[in-house]
Amino acid sequence: MSFREKSSWACLLSTIAIWIPYFVYVFSGFAREGFKAHPSLPALVAATVLSVLLNLAAHLVIAIRARQEKKDERDLAIESRALRNAYYVLLVSVALVVFCPWPWDQLLSLGLIVQVLLAFFVAAETTRFLTQAVCYRRGI
Repeated sequence: MSFREKSSWACLLSTIAIWIPYFVYVFSGFAREGFKAHPSLPALVAATVLSVLLNLAAHLVIAIRARQEKKDERDLAIESRALRNAYYVLLVSVALVVFCPWPWDQLLSLGLIVQVLLAFFVAAETTRFLTQAVCYRRGI
C-alpha cells in the first residue's frame, strides 16, 4: 500500500471509531426530554481532540514506516473524485435539512440542527476517505 492509501484508511477508521460513538451519545441525549445543547460540548471537544491525536499518531507511524511519494496525476484524479463525492453527500444532506418541511418549533431545537449538520459534515469526510481508499485499492 502507498502512503496515501494508508493515510486514507487511517483517517477513515479513526473517523468511524470516534464520531459514531459521539453521535450515538448526542442523539440518544436529544431523544431524552430536556437535553440541551451545552452538555454535548465537552463530548464534542473530547471527540475533536481525540480525532486530531489519533490521526496525528497514525500519520506519524505511517510516515516512519513508509516514504511519502510525490503526487502524480493518478493521486490528483483520486483526490478530485473523492472531493466531488464528498461534496455531493454534503450538498444533498444539507439541502435536506434546509429545504425539507420540518415542524421546527416542535421537533427540532437549534442544538439538534447543529448536531445534524455536524453529522453531515462527518459523513462527507467519511465519503471522501472511503472514496480515496477504494480508488487506491482499485488502482484508479
